[in-house]
Amino acid sequence: MLLLPQSNTFRRARARGGRSLIAPWLLATLSILLSFTAVRMFQRSKPGGLRMGSGSSVASTGAPVWDGDVAQSEATALAGSVELADGGRLEALVVPYHRLGELEAFRSARLRDRYDLAEGELLRVLLVRDPPAVAADGDAEATLSLTVLELELRDATGGAAVDLARADPPRADASIDDDPLWVLLTSSGGALAAGAERQFTLWGRAVQGEARLIVRTAEGEYDLALEGRTLSPHEVPRWFRRATAMAEEPDERDERIASLEADVEELRDALRLQKLEHVRFVQGLERLAPPEKQAAPAKAEVEATPEPEPDPAVARASELGDALRALFKVSGFYGLDLLNAGALIEGGIGPVLFRTLDDRGRTTGSLAAERLRIEASRSARTLTIVLEDGFESHDGERLPFDLGERRISIRIDPEDWITRAPELFSETDRDPPEDDGIWDHGAVRAELNRLLGADTSAGWFRVHSFGAISGTEFLDAHVEEFDAAGHIWRRLFADRMRVDLSSSAVSLRLTGGATLRGDVRESFRDGRHDILLPRADRDAWRGAALPGVRTSRDADSGDG
Repeated sequence: MLLLPQSNTFRRARARGGRSLIAPWLLATLSILLSFTAVRMFQRSKPGGLRMGSGSSVASTGAPVWDGDVAQSEATALAGSVELADGGRLEALVVPYHRLGELEAFRSARLRDRYDLAEGELLRVLLVRDPPAVAADGDAEATLSLTVLELELRDATGGAAVDLARADPPRADASIDDDPLWVLLTSSGGALAAGAERQFTLWGRAVQGEARLIVRTAEGEYDLALEGRTLSPHEVPRWFRRATAMAEEPDERDERIASLEADVEELRDALRLQKLEHVRFVQGLERLAPPEKQAAPAKAEVEATPEPEPDPAVARASELGDALRALFKVSGFYGLDLLNAGALIEGGIGPVLFRTLDDRGRTTGSLAAERLRIEASRSARTLTIVLEDGFESHDGERLPFDLGERRISIRIDPEDWITRAPELFSETDRDPPEDDGIWDHGAVRAELNRLLGADTSAGWFRVHSFGAISGTEFLDAHVEEFDAAGHIWRRLFADRMRVDLSSSAVSLRLTGGATLRGDVRESFRDGRHDILLPRADRDAWRGAALPGVRTSRDADSGDG
């Protein structure tokens, strides 16, 4: 703490009044502020980069020790520099990797086990390029281009450490180019601009005694003599010393900052690994896509051989695939992403390949099928995508479709889909039949409801409406189901409905529709739903004037 001297005037005033003109707490506050300011000015006066010239106050400690026991206030390393042709300097700092919290994959023992590397350890190298001096006339000298290709660390005993990428890894069955950890550790390198800093990774035997660092660049080779030094934390960049345990005795705030920065680095490493895994997954999906077209032949071959015409079935399937992708997005249905539409086949397209996504757009699996077709229900306002002869994949497990079919329902008006992809729908969905104009709709509906409501002890059905009658079928039918108390239990919507009279029972057969109970809408399984009427009077139904039972002409003539 800095203490302010008391002047004679101050002492006389205090003696006369018995009290000081300045309160003691104010003096203490001023002293603290002045002390803090002096400390900060001293810290800021320290150099922020790597400076290891002859004027450095860092003392040599002889041979470096690589036992990993480094104090928090200092770190033992190898350091050296060499002058460049443009007047600048290339400085190097070599330190061993220290344990980085939970990043155990970076430890030397783990790397040896993972890649079958030779005996050695993992070293970190920091290269710093000082800019050239400024000429007397004020113009900077031409800056030398410096592109680092590889590094090699040698000592007097023959021990050597080389770039990790050149360390003769790994086992024959390992694919280094696709290994995220290997890509992460060997990703440094490239151009080193004036005033820039760059980190490299070396692997090899421990260096003892005097050492030399060979820096091979595209422009030439540089030989740096290294010596052991005990470095101050202020002599290396903060980002480099963060992972080498070279921190001063930190206060609580610095410890918190260091912890947060380490967490950020771990998250960045994890994100990079996820991106690499995603690239590998996409590359795997691309292998499932049709092979790319061969390169165009030479000009002479083109003139001699006419170019084959594209397959119209494949071209049309590609157009339908584009239409489906657009319709999925417009409809707000993001669970499927069509990757391959195959070719146009009877009643659909195939083979097809989908990528399944979660609510955040992340890939969860895939769907593959030999054929895709779509069923539409205008009455229920639903679409059903039908995938035939295929399988679903999740986490590497392939599950065939139940009964060879997978049905995916979407609640939406099908008109736009039918217009843009008509080949995927049946002829009935594309061009529904019209009313034949024979029947009185009001009379037919009343007769149906009379027969359906003959026995209400266990609940009953009622035909709410239908749009038309064509032959023996009711079109665009809406049927309500009531419980015994008279409450609507559910509603049924069907594109087509007909009365089915057998020797044992009466039933209403509904085709192409869905059931609605509350807010839950479910499409008919296999596109069909039968309403059985076990208590119905078959004779009464056989004598009724209904489509499919008796014609209107028979009803008018009274022929029972």
